Amino acid sequence: MVLALDLPWLRGDLEKGYFVFTKLNDESLVAHYESIRKQVDLDRLLVNRGIKLVFAHGEAVKKRAGDLESELASRKIAIRPIEWCF
Repeated sequence: MVLALDLPWLRGDLEKGYFVFTKLNDESLVAHYESIRKQVDLDRLLVNRGIKLVFAHGEAVKKRAGDLESELASRKIAIRPIEWCF
């Protein structure tokens, strides 16, 4: 497993307190976004079954997804939107 801090080209950006999506390829960006979207979908299912929300409620998750959406849009990559309905 490679940690982000093991990647010299990424280390400086992480030390500044943010992650630079522009350095990732299209496939990595889509995979990252899809993992968030799928977790939100799963959380919605769990909440509908009475289980406490555990992931998608936080503002940090919404901001990260928004940042990913912006980067994907700038690359003209179509994605299925995340439904933040709870």
